Amino acid sequence: MQAREFDTNVMTMHDVDVMREAVSMAVSSPETADVDPEAIARIVFWFYRRGLTDPEKLSDIAIYLTSSRAFFRSDSRPRRGHHLTGGVQDDVRVLLESIL
Repeated sequence: MQAREFDTNVMTMHDVDVMREAVSMAVSSPETADVDPEAIARIVFWFYRRGLTDPEKLSDIAIYLTSSRAFFRSDSRPRRGHHLTGGVQDDVRVLLESIL
């Protein structure tokens, strides 16, 4: 019987635990008191899938992004929640490069 290789999109419980810890740390921060936890989870997931696997750094980047001017609450579009404002994608890319 041959060993089956896992799909690269499969997550282990370790992956889920790391992201859960990062989201928990970010949500409990005073800076994110008014931020939807789902928005924080999406940020953590996005950065985790790109290689940032340290829960503390994931939490820090989620807190930073949700508390910066680049991230705002769109009350006019409640289904979409929080959004990055236009023109900050390059700033986020530079920040990521300095972290990774």
